[in-house]
Amino acid sequence: MNNYYISKFETVYSFKPAKRKHQVIEDINKLYNWLEANNFPDWNTRLVTEQKGDFPGGYFALMFECESGIFANGERLFQFFSFSEIPEYYNNCNFSKYMPFALPFAADGCGNFYILNFRKNDPCIYAVNSANLGWSKDKCFKISNNFTELISQNIPLEKIMQ
Repeated sequence: MNNYYISKFETVYSFKPAKRKHQVIEDINKLYNWLEANNFPDWNTRLVTEQKGDFPGGYFALMFECESGIFANGERLFQFFSFSEIPEYYNNCNFSKYMPFALPFAADGCGNFYILNFRKNDPCIYAVNSANLGWSKDKCFKISNNFTELISQNIPLEKIMQ
């Protein structure tokens, strides 16, 4: 098994082994259907065309290595959600009410989410606290330009989000 993205982390706390390739593709299609059913703007163009370490290409590649997992670089923790967990977090944490079209794909273990901005074609990755959801600059913080840059970071989100 190729563990290219898993090998980028200093610490691997746990991960759920990857499903078979056809099962991962089936999960991706379920996520696509959910995005379409919830009227996410430009989701099709964005998810299908991005590659080479930009989200979601890098995240999708990671999901072919593991279904979900908890990893760390330095003091930065990454709890990546499985494809089936993304809609659950979106709905259960009221993203549709407070941050429509923010797509949470991971957490940091301290109450913060890593999200994508699907309101516009924006390749950057943002962080937001689960108790303070919102698109304003004092609530939502740009933390990286792409997935590869994100997983190379080792400073806790709290220090960036001040």
